[in-house]
Amino acid sequence: PQSIRKRLTPRTKAILVIHQFGIPANMDEIMKIAREHKLKVIEDCAQAWGAKWKGRAVGTIGDIGVFSFNVHKTIQCGEGGLCVTKDPELAFRLQMIRNHGESIVSDAKYANITNIVGCNFRMTELQAAVAQAQLKKLKKLNAVRTKLVRALAQGLQQYDAFDILGLDDDRESTYYICPIRFYSKKLHGISRAEFVRMLKAEGIPFGEGYVRPLYLLPLFQKRIAFKHGYPWSAPENKASKPSYEKGICPNAERLFEKDLLLHFYLCYPQEERDVRDIIKGMEKVSAFLHV
Repeated sequence: PQSIRKRLTPRTKAILVIHQFGIPANMDEIMKIAREHKLKVIEDCAQAWGAKWKGRAVGTIGDIGVFSFNVHKTIQCGEGGLCVTKDPELAFRLQMIRNHGESIVSDAKYANITNIVGCNFRMTELQAAVAQAQLKKLKKLNAVRTKLVRALAQGLQQYDAFDILGLDDDRESTYYICPIRFYSKKLHGISRAEFVRMLKAEGIPFGEGYVRPLYLLPLFQKRIAFKHGYPWSAPENKASKPSYEKGICPNAERLFEKDLLLHFYLCYPQEERDVRDIIKGMEKVSAFLHV
C-alpha cells in the first residue's frame, strides 16, 4: 500500500483497490492513506465474492464496492454486476448513471437533477432472478474453494519452490484463481514455460501466469489510444506526465512473467482427490528435476 503515496497527485480523487484473485488487499493501510488525503476508496470485488479482511467483508470497507456476475466469476448470471455503498448520495448517483440519468427509484426531490450523464447499465429481471439464486450458494461455493486451496498448500509445503498467496491470518481469501509463487532457482533454474509444459504432460492444467499489465500494452507504451495522441495531448493533461515504464507495478509484472496460476480448477465440482492428482503431478515433475 505504501506505493500508493508515490502515485498521488493534486488530481487524485479516489483510490481503486483490486482484491485480485479473491485475495483481500491490506485495507487498513489503504483506508489510512485515503483518510489522510481525503480520498474516496472504490473496492473492485469482481473476483472476491465473500472474501474478508480481518473479518470485514470486502466491498463494505471503502466508499463503494463493485461486484461482477460475469459468466466465469464465483457466482454468475451471464453478465452484469452490482455496486454497494453506505452513502445515500453515492447510491443515488449510481442509480442515475445506470438508468440513462432518469430518477425512477429515488426520492422525488431528485427528479429534476439534470447534471448527470446516464448510460444503460441495467440488469434484466431474468438475470437478477438468477443472481439472487446464485447468492444463496455463495458460502457453499467459497467453502469448496478454500478447502481445496488449503489442501493443495498442505500438499506442497515440503517444497520451497512454491508458495500459495493469500493464506495469512488477516485474510479470508476466496480464490477465484489460485496464484502460486514459482521460484525456478529451487528447481535448477527451469523456466516457467518448461515446468508448465511438463505439468500439462501429466494432465495438470496449470497456466503460465496472469495477463500482461495494461500499462505495458502498445496503447499506453506508444500513446495511441486516439488520434493526435489524445488524451495525453489534451491541454488539461499537458502538465501531467504519466509514467508507464516497466517496473511500476512489480507484483503484476511478476504474476505475468514468473508465477503460476490454477484457473477455475480449485472450485466446485472438484474434490480433494482432484487436488491429490495435482500434488502427485507436481511431485513427479519436481522429483525428476532434482535427479
